[in-house]
Amino acid sequence: MIFMWMGKTAVRWASSGYEYSNHPSGIERVDVEVDEAEHSSTMSEGKVRIFISPRMTRKDAPLKIAQAEHVGDDDAVRVSWLETKNGKTERVMQALLVKDIPFEAWVAMLEDDENMFGGALSLEDRESALSVMKLHRQLEVPRGLLESGPVSVVEAVLPYIEDSEAHAKVAEQIKKYHTKNQAEMHQQAVEKADEWLAFEQELAESLATETATYDIRRFIARLQHQWGEDDLAVISRHQRDNTAYEMSRELAAVLESAQQNLLSGRAALLADEEHVLKQVKNPELLRQMQDAERLMTLARQQGMDYLALQARQDRMVVRHNVKANGGGCPGKNKTEFSDGDSPENGLGTALDTPGEGPEAGNDDKEAWSWKDGVCRVESCATRPGKTKVGPCSICKSCQEEFDAGRDPTLNEPKVSAEKTEKVAGTITWFVIGEEKQRRNAEDKTAYELAA
Repeated sequence: MIFMWMGKTAVRWASSGYEYSNHPSGIERVDVEVDEAEHSSTMSEGKVRIFISPRMTRKDAPLKIAQAEHVGDDDAVRVSWLETKNGKTERVMQALLVKDIPFEAWVAMLEDDENMFGGALSLEDRESALSVMKLHRQLEVPRGLLESGPVSVVEAVLPYIEDSEAHAKVAEQIKKYHTKNQAEMHQQAVEKADEWLAFEQELAESLATETATYDIRRFIARLQHQWGEDDLAVISRHQRDNTAYEMSRELAAVLESAQQNLLSGRAALLADEEHVLKQVKNPELLRQMQDAERLMTLARQQGMDYLALQARQDRMVVRHNVKANGGGCPGKNKTEFSDGDSPENGLGTALDTPGEGPEAGNDDKEAWSWKDGVCRVESCATRPGKTKVGPCSICKSCQEEFDAGRDPTLNEPKVSAEKTEKVAGTITWFVIGEEKQRRNAEDKTAYELAA
């Protein structure tokens, strides 16, 4: 049985980990991920496969290398099973990142004769996280044992944690899962996955035609003040006429990484507010950003317009450097937006007055780095004269069009009010001149007839 997700097989998705791993210890873990993906083709209904991926131990690699490979801070637990609906069998997968589980607790649970797997398991190396990962082919239990999915696995290892401080921290994480609105968390996860899929499809189409689609152009334009210097240089090299962009794998990698940052940050707003509050620092602003996520969900469900709100939300996530807690599975993410605290980057600085400025949720557009230039949108009313444009040479009004989901390049060429006045004046004087000539000719004719 072959399982597909977003056009790729499970094995291809697992193999993509090689792109993000540079150290031999990281590559070895990807090898196990690929083996687990291959083994998924033999799943049977009524059973749940469990994959435990502890963070690297010092036996595996030094902490600096483990963190560079994004497997130095969190343990990952993944469960999957088969579901058949309307005659179609699908693989359901749930994953969880958890902190503070001592590696010795995993070893103790796996080697216990009375563990959830029905007997003690033999580890290749009791000091290596890789040896725990390699046991995945033996970690299968009846579906009924995992009522809470991967959380049930964490609950199973909790009694094996001997350190009282670590025990309390893991217990608190379990408590948060049971007290949070899991229906809302699921809805948000589905929506973020849908957004990611739609973005990937736009990138794929752009690569196939070698030209950025409208949604990709809009993505670049609405974040024009947030791009970091290196990424902006890549974007500028691909720039063509009238907001068009040539699409290459280099540019696609920059945009894909950026969207990944944004979606993970927005997901963290509701899933881990304690962590996000340390970044946002303003409880009222965090509440506003959480409300914005919920409002977008409602708007999507009711078919209402939410694109301008989404543009603002993305910029606020960048402004406050909102990131998910922990590295997770995406691997190295090279895209970094510009520093939100530097006035040079166009985002301005935080104001101390409550209710004002970026810290209070103000999008602060006037503080962005506008410069004198010609807007790239050929139908812009300001052309061919100069106006205030952003780093991607798009003026304020045209960026607002992109924010709202409208393509300003499709508008009829406009003439500014100033130009209209000048043209009107020219026409007026031309008409007056014509009238004068006509009257002079009539007067001359009348004079000749009289003579």
